[in-house]
Amino acid sequence: MTTSFRSNLQVKITGQNTTQQFWASRAVYLVLHTAALVLYIAYSANFISSLAVQKRDFPLKTFQDLLNDGTFKIGVRAKSTHEDYFKVRIGLIKRKN
Repeated sequence: MTTSFRSNLQVKITGQNTTQQFWASRAVYLVLHTAALVLYIAYSANFISSLAVQKRDFPLKTFQDLLNDGTFKIGVRAKSTHEDYFKVRIGLIKRKN
């Protein structure tokens, strides 16, 4: 008898159960396959949506451009840190000019 036949024969004779390993490997494969499928679908959807959306070029690059343009208004909540920030920032820019 060959050694591989003997080992298969010994497994069947001794009654070792390989069914648990079989189902465990199927479960691992199913989980990995599902995760790969979800990642592929998410990537495809993201890629297609990036092709479908038109990208707009915003005309302003810096805060100075915003002040020089004059067509945009800045809206901030009264008595907030944002209001103080823009007051200081506009004051600094006006001093430079």
